[in-house]
Amino acid sequence: GLKPILFAGDLADASLSERIIQKVKSEFQKVDILINNGEGPSPGTFLNKDDADWMLAYESNLLAPIKFSQAVAPLMKKQQWGRIVNITSLQAKEPTPNMVLSATMRAGLSAFAKAISIELAPFNITVNTVCPSAVLTQRMVKLTTLSAESEGVSYDDILTRAQSSIPMNRFSTPEEIAHLVSFLCSDKAAYMTGLSISIDGGLSKGVL
Repeated sequence: GLKPILFAGDLADASLSERIIQKVKSEFQKVDILINNGEGPSPGTFLNKDDADWMLAYESNLLAPIKFSQAVAPLMKKQQWGRIVNITSLQAKEPTPNMVLSATMRAGLSAFAKAISIELAPFNITVNTVCPSAVLTQRMVKLTTLSAESEGVSYDDILTRAQSSIPMNRFSTPEEIAHLVSFLCSDKAAYMTGLSISIDGGLSKGVL
């Protein structure tokens, strides 16, 4: 029965977080949950990324979540309850050369989340990071199409090859990621904080 409020903006804009939080405060007087979920940086190796690429990735994928967290934390502390969830990537745990921008910024955000989770824990505020592998979104379709074009093969060939590397033999759905995020935002997950949780169909090789 609630009406959503939409606010368009560029995550690389340093003033965006404060403007959005002020709008939310004026409408709802409080902030209970923050979910940082921005589009990942462009693929490529560090040898073909220039300073502008690095700065854009930093501003959009690391600094923006930091600034949004800074904006909501005082409100959550005041009400003694809050949930901050970052949706990043398995790249934060298992980097690959062709996703160096994502790997670097995502790992930095995981470290930031762990650090502030300790500071905010006494105020009943949890901070967690969700690390999906491949999710069948429009962005994934775009990246798969680009890979197919660069290799001169069909989209289906690339998709099948990518999915075959996953023990569950498929990409996850957005809904499966949403279920985990919903749980982390609930009181059922009140004792879980400072975690970086892989949701990858068994793809990751690490034991943690």
